[in-house]
Amino acid sequence: MVWILIRGGDGIMTNIRRALQAAAGVDEPFDAEDVFSTALYVGDSTDPHAINNGINLAGKGGMVWTKAREWAISHYVYDTERGVDEAIFPNKTDYETADRDFSSFDSEGYTLKAGNGTNSNTENYVSWTFREAPGFFDIVKFDGESGGTTISHNLGSVPGLVITKRIDDTGDWYVWRSSDLTAELYLNSVTGEASVTQPAASSTEWTLRSGLSNPSATYVSYLFASLDGISKVGTYSGTEVAQNIECGFGTTARFLIIKRADNVGSWNIVDSTRGYGAGNDPVLWADSSAVESTGIDFVTTYSGGFAVTTSGQVNTDTATYIYLAIA
Repeated sequence: MVWILIRGGDGIMTNIRRALQAAAGVDEPFDAEDVFSTALYVGDSTDPHAINNGINLAGKGGMVWTKAREWAISHYVYDTERGVDEAIFPNKTDYETADRDFSSFDSEGYTLKAGNGTNSNTENYVSWTFREAPGFFDIVKFDGESGGTTISHNLGSVPGLVITKRIDDTGDWYVWRSSDLTAELYLNSVTGEASVTQPAASSTEWTLRSGLSNPSATYVSYLFASLDGISKVGTYSGTEVAQNIECGFGTTARFLIIKRADNVGSWNIVDSTRGYGAGNDPVLWADSSAVESTGIDFVTTYSGGFAVTTSGQVNTDTATYIYLAIA
């Protein structure tokens, strides 16, 4: 099969993406703006506080990930599988908490209560919303079994990245990736990959490996896939020379997570709404409660995805990096 990338107006690219999705059997073709959004807002400690980002969470399901930008407080994650009352924290090993900051998942976004974690008065926040959609993103809550747990998912394609957290007790955020079934990373840690043997995944199933799966435990998994023109789970090798990372988007990525896999390195999060390009980039780290930093210029815009600078944060010579990019 030969793929021809036509660069042109947004309408042309939209029609191509939708045609490809329809050919792949997607019942309701969608664009990146339908399934992902970054929102910036100022907390006001009021109930309700609606965040209207255009993402249909009420009808389609999804996840909201929020971080205070100028306050050293944890990241907060809510999703439709676990419900509005339950928060988990990517930078911590804590179990699921009845935080009660969240009010509802809505047809145009979501609504907050007056809690401090996501709606403290005058605090600046960023939130990233991921809607469940075939070929893009899925959420599965499940109970563990002895010897590994195989779960069914609705991606309709092989996941490229799976992030799993035990929610009824403390535990790391385990990161599985299809590009290396001999290693494991941890979203809550800067450590490099651990050597393990991972089961392969399919377009309908994924397995939590033996040694992690506990028959008395409950887990949630967030599954991400690469989808033409919308998302890319990938790897690249550092060169210490500025380089373009091709994602096949035909536009600059709106959202990025980048992590050095083979050694110590933070889970860097940038997005086009907070801004990146020329000059230093506003960055947060999934593994840390630290405030947003603008002290490093490490990514720049590129019409096929994104570009990395010579910064050792994302481009150390011969190092291996993994990333999740969304158009």
